[in-house]
Amino acid sequence: MLACTDIVPTMPWPFLHHPAFQSLLLPALLGGLCTLALHRALGGQNRSWGAFGPSLGLVLAMLWWPGFAWPAAAQAQKLPWIVLLGLFAAVAAQVFAGSRVAPAGRAAAGALRGALALPVLLALLAGLAVFAVVSGSLLLAQLALMVAASAGVTLLWAWVQRESGPRITAVSLLPLLAAFLALLAMVAALGWPSSGSQPSPGGAADDPYYTPRW
Repeated sequence: MLACTDIVPTMPWPFLHHPAFQSLLLPALLGGLCTLALHRALGGQNRSWGAFGPSLGLVLAMLWWPGFAWPAAAQAQKLPWIVLLGLFAAVAAQVFAGSRVAPAGRAAAGALRGALALPVLLALLAGLAVFAVVSGSLLLAQLALMVAASAGVTLLWAWVQRESGPRITAVSLLPLLAAFLALLAMVAALGWPSSGSQPSPGGAADDPYYTPRW
């Protein structure tokens, strides 16, 4: 019988399939480009729209890996849909909030809460990635790093251009928060690694469809 890996064409640029590129470089690059595009296109009307760039970049990165498959049966196939639904919900909430005139103090307070929550979210995602590796799941570690890279882009934009850049709000972080909660449930299902066992990364804890090309 012909295996599915036998019909995959050889790519001229093997680094495109490297987990480091998929997990860190691609989400960060696409997130930065989407942030810049949204902020220049809509920043004059509402600076909060630019903060959706990293989440949009994460969705585009997940189009490359792991992809949008339906029905989503494996763990790697569920997370892209969760991020996409979170992005739709965040955009809808932003449109609804934009239709109402909020006091300047309330808008500033919302931006402050978002800016304070972002480093915490980034640290939690990094911790999830480490715990997934210790538990023997490179799949969940790679997915957590993708979301962490997107959160890092958001934090970088908020720090570099604090006065004129995208305004981070709790609504703009909704897709990343949804991804974190989904990953938290997946990592918790692995259980706490026992001291006497030596987990094998990429072993039985991962999806059967996870075949990273190192």
